[in-house]
Amino acid sequence: MTSIKNQIVRIFTSRDELSLKNIRFEKWAAILVFPLSFIICDMRHFDIEVSLFDLKAFMFIDCALGFGWLVLSFLPKKLIVPALRLSALVCAVTLPFQMILPDGPALLAALMVFQFFIGICLGASFSVFCFTLNNVERLLGMFIIASCFGIFYHVLFNFPAFVVFQRTWGSAAAMLVYLAAVFYCFQKKNTAPVENDESGKGVVAFAESDHFDAAVFLVMLLVIINQIMWIMMNDMTAEGQVNSFTYGLGTLTAIILIIAIHFYISRSALYSWVLSLVFSLLGVSLLLFNSSFILHSGSFLWGLGDNVGMIITYFMCGGAIKLSKSFKMYRIFCFMFFFFYVIFSGIFFALIHPLIGAQSRIISFGVVLVLCCVCFAMMPYLQRKIFDTPWSDELKLADVIEYVPAIAETKQFNEMENLGLSPREKEIFILLLGDSQRKHIADTLKIGTGTVNFHVNNLYRKLGIQSRIELFAKYGRKTG
Repeated sequence: MTSIKNQIVRIFTSRDELSLKNIRFEKWAAILVFPLSFIICDMRHFDIEVSLFDLKAFMFIDCALGFGWLVLSFLPKKLIVPALRLSALVCAVTLPFQMILPDGPALLAALMVFQFFIGICLGASFSVFCFTLNNVERLLGMFIIASCFGIFYHVLFNFPAFVVFQRTWGSAAAMLVYLAAVFYCFQKKNTAPVENDESGKGVVAFAESDHFDAAVFLVMLLVIINQIMWIMMNDMTAEGQVNSFTYGLGTLTAIILIIAIHFYISRSALYSWVLSLVFSLLGVSLLLFNSSFILHSGSFLWGLGDNVGMIITYFMCGGAIKLSKSFKMYRIFCFMFFFFYVIFSGIFFALIHPLIGAQSRIISFGVVLVLCCVCFAMMPYLQRKIFDTPWSDELKLADVIEYVPAIAETKQFNEMENLGLSPREKEIFILLLGDSQRKHIADTLKIGTGTVNFHVNNLYRKLGIQSRIELFAKYGRKTG
């Protein structure tokens, strides 16, 4: 029984090595460009009352968005930045038409143009999210998305005066900030990693490899699964079967929960992902019953689970694509979103939507139940292929000249003793012998103290010791 408990604790203990100190605020534009693309994408079209050929407007709008993602599946690397800037300008030009045009075919056409180009912006800015940001900055970006959706699209959406402001001046203000981020982001001094093209301009240095990585593909599937659950929530909200206000409160709670899980109690991405499945399934189950209290409770839990899942899957996906060093995986991700928006969210959902009607609660429960069961069934494989992977892309001692001799010595010692120390454990071993305190080790390696404690405990177990005194007695103290 103890061994099973220890195995469960090992699985859920953090290996993500996150620390808030790793946020580079001088990279504000690179951090904002993907979240703002995401937020602006949903600024207007959810309330339009137009249909063509007996098909709802959202089908045409989602298809346009999907084709924007498709462009990034084939666009040459050197054109990604110009495409982002041009598309952002087109979106800015079409935004006023969305404010002044009445509901009708002209407004639908303006929205389709806007969504096509914002799709290009989303795909292009996701490349920055993957290849430029570190793990903590990716989490910060997802926190921005979740907080804006929770506050502006759910909590405050219940106040008509704010809705009017959001569609007009709020949209204009967001677009101005977005343009500033897009055009400032790719200045050479503000974006890393960068390289110079033939004209001497700074561009994002994308990965050169084109291999296929099955583990990264699985992470992408988790993102799509979360998006499907989000589509079901939107439909139930439109039918009045999800309370928008309490769903928004659940969204904001998801941010607090992620911060607590990953920065304070040091749990793994798997821990957050499992919680998201449990909360989502529990929330949609409660919504099957007709009661005001249950409606609010179910909406809150669904908002909590849905957004914990969104934050953690995008966080892992960005890190996985970067660590795979494969630009092909980024292109596959863009193609998957084309397929999702055009085939599933657009055409398929538009065709089955009239058939759902009052049964949306039961159908949503069935869809979420099936998706959760598939995820739980795949858990052992996902644990081995995805969650056991250290997603850290932070400082390594091997990159610091003064530690190179000690790293080589520790590597030789590790091989002789056959201890199986991980690269991070070797680094902490060196710093412990150098008389560094745990907080100093965290600052040196730019990781959290919870992560340091995790690695120190593993290190002591492998060395067969219980304390630092035993470490000094057995291996000696290295100072100066």
